[in-house]
Amino acid sequence: MIICGTIVLSLYHLSDELWQDEVYTLLQFASKGPAYPFFDYHLPNNHILFSALLAKWWTPGSSVEYLRALPLLLFALAMVVYTASVINLGGRIAGIASLIMFAGSTVTENFALQLRGYAPSWLPIIAAMTALPRYMQSGNWTWAMVYVCASAVSVAILPTNLIFCGIFVVWGWLLILLDRKSDLYRRGGQLLIISIGPLLGFVAYSNVLTNLINHSQRKISNWNPLYLAIHWFWAVSADFILLIPFIGLGIIIAARSTFKQPDFSVGRPANNLALLAATITTLALWLCILPNPPFPRNLVPFLPVWYYLCGYFFSVGWKHFLANNTKLNHVLFLPFIGSVYLLAVLTPNCFGIKGNKEFPQDLCTQYYHEAFYPTRTVQLLNDIIGDRQIPVMTDYDGIYCLGYVIKNSSDIDISLVHYISWKNSKHLSASPPRIIVTRSVAELQKMLNKTGVTADRYVEIANTGFFKIYSDSFMPSELGS
Repeated sequence: MIICGTIVLSLYHLSDELWQDEVYTLLQFASKGPAYPFFDYHLPNNHILFSALLAKWWTPGSSVEYLRALPLLLFALAMVVYTASVINLGGRIAGIASLIMFAGSTVTENFALQLRGYAPSWLPIIAAMTALPRYMQSGNWTWAMVYVCASAVSVAILPTNLIFCGIFVVWGWLLILLDRKSDLYRRGGQLLIISIGPLLGFVAYSNVLTNLINHSQRKISNWNPLYLAIHWFWAVSADFILLIPFIGLGIIIAARSTFKQPDFSVGRPANNLALLAATITTLALWLCILPNPPFPRNLVPFLPVWYYLCGYFFSVGWKHFLANNTKLNHVLFLPFIGSVYLLAVLTPNCFGIKGNKEFPQDLCTQYYHEAFYPTRTVQLLNDIIGDRQIPVMTDYDGIYCLGYVIKNSSDIDISLVHYISWKNSKHLSASPPRIIVTRSVAELQKMLNKTGVTADRYVEIANTGFFKIYSDSFMPSELGS
């Protein structure tokens, strides 16, 4: 029921128009065939394995609904696997609580249907999280192969997923090092397998490894590591404030139980405390030691693991709060957790913290929150310009988002020129642009600084929300007549 409700609610975003990074992924990588993404990594927008899958899915002239159906199918499959996984790992109460949080999170909603590799990473990461403790406990080779394949696939989608697989590696090492019953020498093969598994994902980058290394050294994100951590915690927790006291209580109770009886079997408090310790250690090292902090969206693949931990420790705290009264638990649990889910989906988190002026780089606010209507903007431009051959100066949002609409419109022919190209063109730079499309006066001034013209001479003549259309008031114009 929870899964069906979440899938139905996600259909609301099925017709969201494509934003800049999505269009870039589609046009620069996916539209050139399923093999092409493995040979071009000129920008980290190429989430290689997802780009290849999208290339198989895409056909010329595909509707946005058809394109977003691919991540929708992957999301639905991830939800089903996640439900079985978290119940298997943590028990019924932990499983339902984890599913409620993962399904009801604003961050999940924001990224589930995007044409990017963040949400498609959920499925292999869930599989790796499920398989690793089972393999460490049983030594079963089936679980080993599931873990190796899943962790490698996740890295092949996004190289930054290596960090989350690193959490699993540290988790596996802790399960052996902290378990007094473990024979470190005998289980050395297990440690080797769990450590090598994620690295196999870099086979997908074998043709572009130099570019991958070069991009990893570039400072792209302006986020401060501490501020990023605060933003992440708030964005993924604000929907579930009512559960936080139980989660905190659960961590304390689990720590006490582990101190008395350090049982590292699957589903036991010690096992999950080891995962929590691995998470804190790995992410702290990533944010503090690596030269380039990530964008918040690079953390999105970690959501299933985060919400599993929250769900498990909630279950421990909840049971302790009810003094392990089974009858009382049966009466109160479903109404309480159901109300938390309804509160999360009916009152979306609007308290996101933005770390810089670039948009949209945070977890809470995406393009579609800002009245993002490229098609309507192109139609207005077409009405304003008519049959006149007037080039329109714009920025990257306009070049890709509006350009994609124009490219797929047989009856619209508008020439869009990026402001850098305008500056470098002898013909165009000889006179100020008559029509400019961007998202704000500040962006307008930034663009015009490149041409030596002030924004004062431009007036807003149309506004579709995110996009604003400006016209040069100093020039005689028949625009729109």
